[in-house]
Amino acid sequence: MDLEGESLELMGANGAAFALYHRDGSGKQLGAVLLLHDQYNHLAAQPLETLRLGLAKHGWDTLAVQLPPKPAENGLTWLEQSADVVEAALAHLQGMEARNVVLIGHGSGALLALDKLFNTTREQVSGLVVISLDGHPHDEPRLDAARQLAEVSVPILDLYAQYDHPRVISSTVRRAREAQRQDSEKADGKLRYRDIAEDFTSDKGDRVHYRQLQIPTADHTFYPNREALLRTVRGWLLRHTQPAS
Repeated sequence: MDLEGESLELMGANGAAFALYHRDGSGKQLGAVLLLHDQYNHLAAQPLETLRLGLAKHGWDTLAVQLPPKPAENGLTWLEQSADVVEAALAHLQGMEARNVVLIGHGSGALLALDKLFNTTREQVSGLVVISLDGHPHDEPRLDAARQLAEVSVPILDLYAQYDHPRVISSTVRRAREAQRQDSEKADGKLRYRDIAEDFTSDKGDRVHYRQLQIPTADHTFYPNREALLRTVRGWLLRHTQPAS
């Protein structure tokens, strides 16, 4: 494949991983995004390829990494194997003196991003975008993505497509409810969404830094509305993350 960007080999404890690094072409230098693809996909698969190229035109360095193949049965093993790749990618961005780093994951890549933030203290990471996340209950806490949403303190954007996978669509209510759980339990003295937004409704919840949005007319790869996905992510990044200084 003829892929736009700089080809890299990121060295981790378990060996090398292929990655593509694309520098911001606008000169704005808003920050960097780390892109984690869905299972059985590759680092240049849609919809993340649209974000990888599009965000690089609007102030963001982008780094997409090739994750290990996901076993059909043992998702926990895959998380542990992939965590090494994510750590190597974050270390690379740190070596580039990147600030305002945001994790963006699609499908199982979104679960991986959540797991990494939940299990690692990373002051370097300032935001999280989860796309097409399966939020159904799971006996293994690390595989219960919706429950982990409540434990991540950075701003979160939860996106899904109108015609996404059934498990993504049917777990939208649970994801939103669980993401609000921590905020309601620890909300004493904190700013609430209802206090600042004229469009507040109870189904949106009070957690200011969590938003769940649907991209209309799109499937799991966000075809044919990937430009709407890009606009939505760009706008959220500008509002909820701090530009690099």
